[in-house]
Amino acid sequence: MNNTKKAVIALLLLAGMCLEVQAANMKILNRYGDKEVWITTYREGRQIESFCIGKYGEATKWNDLYRYGFKIRAEVMTGPACKGTKVCDTDIDMKAEGQPGYTNPGGGIYVQPHASGPNRCYIGGEVQVVHRMTVNNTYKDKYVWITSTEVGKLGGQGPQINSGCINPGQQRSWIDDRYRTTGRFVRAEVMTGADCKGNKVCDTKAEVEDREVTKPVFIRQNAKDPNNCYIDWK
Repeated sequence: MNNTKKAVIALLLLAGMCLEVQAANMKILNRYGDKEVWITTYREGRQIESFCIGKYGEATKWNDLYRYGFKIRAEVMTGPACKGTKVCDTDIDMKAEGQPGYTNPGGGIYVQPHASGPNRCYIGGEVQVVHRMTVNNTYKDKYVWITSTEVGKLGGQGPQINSGCINPGQQRSWIDDRYRTTGRFVRAEVMTGADCKGNKVCDTKAEVEDREVTKPVFIRQNAKDPNNCYIDWK
């Protein structure tokens, strides 16, 4: 066998190896901006592997078993190193190559927040457009209780969307599809105590309009009156 034939055979073998790797490729993307994801994969009830994906990170794995169908479990953790508190836990069964409903895992498996609440997540094959409301507490020594409600059909206050406490100088986001196209009322109650307890310093409300992605909302103290506050989203 001459050198030319040997070279051609070597190239064919290399190409075959590349195709083999490509067929077993699995790409997982973490769509949580401030949290980490612990991934565990299974096939026929037996664990294949487990690993941690950092904030807004991704991982690409090669394992021949991924072409024959598998189960993937995602545990969203506060971190670091995928430790801390578990935010949510979800899983999905991936079809085997050639079966109805098969999706090439190499195209990307996304772990992302569920629109119905900040403590829910899901695994999907495409990126979900995340609609959020982000509120900044500009007070250095006081807490802010936020309540967001829908704008009613006649312009009045509609059903409540979300609520929660923001620590001094901190920021908090709520993810919900209802922030996508409708306006909303935001009420801010500035409190003296931790967990938004104690005495109320001031209470303010404003209607915040939104078209696509919400703009950050800021809770500020009135410069002339320390017992007065206002909402600024511009």
